[in-house]
Amino acid sequence: MLPTYGEVNARLKVPLESLDQIREFASQKRAKYQKVLGVLFIINVISTIISLSFQSYYFIIGWIILIIIAIMSMTARQNSAKQYRKIYKSEVVAPFASKMVELCATPSDSENHIYYCNYYPEDRMDDRWIERCKLFDFTIDETTGEDLLMGQLGLTEFRFSELKLVEITETTDSKGNRSTTEETRFSGVLFVADFKKHFSGITILQSRNVVPPGSGLFKKMFGSFKQYSMVGASRFAKIKIELESEEFNAHFNIRTSDDIEARYLLSPNFMEQILDFKKSHNEQIDISFVDSYMCIAIASDSNYFEEPMHKVNDAGYRMKAVYEDLKFFFGLIEEFDLNTRIWSKK
Repeated sequence: MLPTYGEVNARLKVPLESLDQIREFASQKRAKYQKVLGVLFIINVISTIISLSFQSYYFIIGWIILIIIAIMSMTARQNSAKQYRKIYKSEVVAPFASKMVELCATPSDSENHIYYCNYYPEDRMDDRWIERCKLFDFTIDETTGEDLLMGQLGLTEFRFSELKLVEITETTDSKGNRSTTEETRFSGVLFVADFKKHFSGITILQSRNVVPPGSGLFKKMFGSFKQYSMVGASRFAKIKIELESEEFNAHFNIRTSDDIEARYLLSPNFMEQILDFKKSHNEQIDISFVDSYMCIAIASDSNYFEEPMHKVNDAGYRMKAVYEDLKFFFGLIEEFDLNTRIWSKK
């Protein structure tokens, strides 16, 4: 059972004073730059009118100075934002993640139950996991990401991070002119958890009838878009099956390389859990069972564990937002009962 926000918050001392000081200092600095830029703009407008009337071009110097100060203002703001983000990630997100997992421990746990979470804000899921999950069967030319969390909650090892996968296509027209097109094939979070069972085959569930974020009305009406993932997934799982649940079949395309194993894995109770999760999230959600892991790709435009430096809110909201994001991802382990599966690895 995941701890409540109040339970986690009571055990932590978050340096809100440091964050507030950075915000206040940045705000004061921005206000000074804005005043200077405002005064210079008015002076430059007046001097430009006067100079042009005498056919003089000295006013250009004033506009150059104004541009330099504007660049200095933007640079100062960016530096303050980087400093704020670094402290926010290390002093708010990291301790919240660690304490949430730690507080999941219960007196009845065995020595095999381990609770820890490491957070790497600048890192992402590495390429071997992106390949291993078998959910992205397309050419990946550029991979970016951040906010890697990895650890163990009870009996379940986990890791997840934000990812953006881009495919770059080069085309040549009839005149021999080359053009390059970049297409984001996946943007969201890849979550990988130990399923405590070795799979001899690969089973993949692909969401049906989901329009990626940002698709227009035409695409929503006619479905003329490429899926975020699972393109050509039959390369890994060639057998298309339907299960006893018509509702489950309506929500997912099911492909596998082992029909018998897939039907054993997707029991009525487990299908119901997956359906409940799918219904509560309108994003593209693809799931694979490979090796001994359950991999979930959740398409999303959200940027998790971030807070704009100049956003005005109270201290509690900052931490509550972090808690809710972490609760969603850690909750996947509880939602799919990954700590209480009856089978064990071979």
